[in-house]
Amino acid sequence: MKWILLFSVFFTTSVFGISHKEFVKLSRPQREMIVKEYRNFFADYAKQIQLTNSEQKHFWLGIEEAYAAGEANCFFAGWPSTINGKKCSTPRSNPAFQRESSCGENKMPCQPLLFGRGICVPNATQPQRDSAFSNCVKESKPLSQVVEYLSDPQVSQEADELFRLVDQICSAAKAPVICKKMIARVDEIKAMRTVPAATTVAATLAPGALTVAGGTDALNAVRTLNTAARCETCEAMRAQTMDDGSRINRSVAGDDTIPYPRITSGFTLESCGGGRGQVDGYTPRYVFNCQDRSQQAPSGFQITQSPNHPMLRGLQSPYPDGGPVNRMFEMISVNNAFNETYMILEESAGGPDSHNVKSYMFMIPRVTVPSMAVFGDNLIMTLPTGETVTIDKSTGAIRGGALTEGPIDMSTDRFQRKPPNINYSGTGISIRLNHRYEHPLTSSASATVKQGNRSCEVPRTALFDAEGVMKSQSDAELVSVLNRSCPARRGQTPFNI
Repeated sequence: MKWILLFSVFFTTSVFGISHKEFVKLSRPQREMIVKEYRNFFADYAKQIQLTNSEQKHFWLGIEEAYAAGEANCFFAGWPSTINGKKCSTPRSNPAFQRESSCGENKMPCQPLLFGRGICVPNATQPQRDSAFSNCVKESKPLSQVVEYLSDPQVSQEADELFRLVDQICSAAKAPVICKKMIARVDEIKAMRTVPAATTVAATLAPGALTVAGGTDALNAVRTLNTAARCETCEAMRAQTMDDGSRINRSVAGDDTIPYPRITSGFTLESCGGGRGQVDGYTPRYVFNCQDRSQQAPSGFQITQSPNHPMLRGLQSPYPDGGPVNRMFEMISVNNAFNETYMILEESAGGPDSHNVKSYMFMIPRVTVPSMAVFGDNLIMTLPTGETVTIDKSTGAIRGGALTEGPIDMSTDRFQRKPPNINYSGTGISIRLNHRYEHPLTSSASATVKQGNRSCEVPRTALFDAEGVMKSQSDAELVSVLNRSCPARRGQTPFNI
């Protein structure tokens, strides 16, 4: 009864304005970002709750004024609970916690709304209880599964209780900095305007078609939100996407992803293409048949970093009469084709084209056609893996997410220059081919394959044919090739998705 009374107090005016009903209407990238922000809030909170009693009283002043002593006034690993002495106690009287308590002796369940169901962490000792939240983060189910569970109508009441309890804390007059940061971020996410890039062809064309209606509508297709995941032919497109890979994609991706309508695009590496002008900090790309411009389709989007980028600002070319130092990266999905979805990375120190360094990077599992979203001063790029990257809209700088970047190599020795300094840091597998001047898919000797801390070299010919076309027809088949070409050594984990 205490918990019901507690939450009735919190059904008041909302600072965030987020409810479960609103949450489920957001796009999958938005919902994932919302979950991440709540996780960040609780991570910061876990640090704050270790403060002295007097500091705790100041920190929780607003919540103490909202209800009588003895009610919930802290969070334990994301669960509403009460402070006992200097510590936030295990919430054993919380009915939702009791329902999830099937972890066995000396363990406790993690908050399923934040980490997914069935996650248990040790709590026998005080140090284990102090680190319960961080341990839940480590053991969490994939974010896509957490979002799927949190989107279930059956958890709407518990989700609203969690949202509103946090909201009540952060609506206090003396709300801490972590609350103000969260309020701003959640408002930004809710106001996000979605502008996917390599899209709508799947929803408007029969599978296998190469042209966009009217020929010149490719730009509109690029700028329009892809609704293929809700189209009448969606299930048919999912079924014909691939064999084993289709099952992997459906289990990981969920309903809000953009399905791949075809394995290959029908275009060759020699096909023509270009950009249609910059849109909100990025350039939509398209591809077309050089002999017949009516055969064209979206092919992704490009970001060219500006001279004001923190790593480019003030850089001068080391070459005599050299040009500007620059970095460009493209998220390519040629005609939304599964096997032709990859990143192109290129860096120039202002020298001749033959001195530029470039890479092609595939990322698996490929669970969605990549897309771009714009909100505030940021771009949110969704990778084929479903992971996101935050990019500064004005400079092209990578601010966070599943990609990282470093300084440009300014060496004038073309044979010593390092590949473009943008790297995949997500949980999937990256397959990267580097080369100078020539096309990496047809000229690189090998591909660098990475997952976590594991890295190995796989011959390019094991992955691509002489025309630069990927041989494997699914993620499952590709992973098998990688593990055959680069067997795990003792103590190593095989490549997996």
